[in-house]
Amino acid sequence: MQMKKRFSQRGFAKHLGIDRSYYAKVEKGNADISFIMLRRICRGLGIKMGKLFKRIEDHLK
Repeated sequence: MQMKKRFSQRGFAKHLGIDRSYYAKVEKGNADISFIMLRRICRGLGIKMGKLFKRIEDHLK
């Protein structure tokens, strides 16, 4: 995955329109997220969800 923009955690959360503390929990794996929120994060990163899942699947092999 390649991200062209550099965001701070606070900046990225603001970009997504969510609370920074919630996003911090997501990053640490301490929050359950909905499919819609995952889609929102992927859009914020500029990647397709399918590509994200493919990378995860490849990593788990």
